[in-house]
Amino acid sequence: MDKSTFMKRKYQHTWKEGNARELVVKKFLERIGMVVEPYGFGALSDKYYPESPSEPGIPDLKATYKGKIIYFEVTGTRNINIRPNDKLWIRPDKINYAKKHKDKVIYLAHVLDRYNYIRFIRLDRAEGELIKKSIRQKDPKYNSIDRFVSISPINFMSVYDFEILLND
Repeated sequence: MDKSTFMKRKYQHTWKEGNARELVVKKFLERIGMVVEPYGFGALSDKYYPESPSEPGIPDLKATYKGKIIYFEVTGTRNINIRPNDKLWIRPDKINYAKKHKDKVIYLAHVLDRYNYIRFIRLDRAEGELIKKSIRQKDPKYNSIDRFVSISPINFMSVYDFEILLND
């Protein structure tokens, strides 16, 4: 089993939460005038697919705004200890996909469930420190050490900043 399949199986219990976040982001983007459709593997579907996409890091949503196409990778957390100004850990494949596909404008939309807050980061410009973190779950079989890129809050855009950027 490759790493992407392992990660997908490891987090399959969070699939519906992730899809609910995709819907939150979709509704927000539509509210500011975007036309949004699913793009990534299984996006906006509450069905769990055990297989993986052909290429790791494919964004979840594709949006059209004033003739421009913008892609969104949606992630988030229900962790009550993570606040809007805390660092963000992103799987490296998400950043690598954006840097490999320079022809696409790709943002990460990070939803903080507790705060009803979305943080946006332009992934092809994201820089951070590669870290290893022990991920502990209630079920010990899901515990592991995973690699993430730790992104500083200086890279984040609030919803307000994101809307201003789009209208420039």
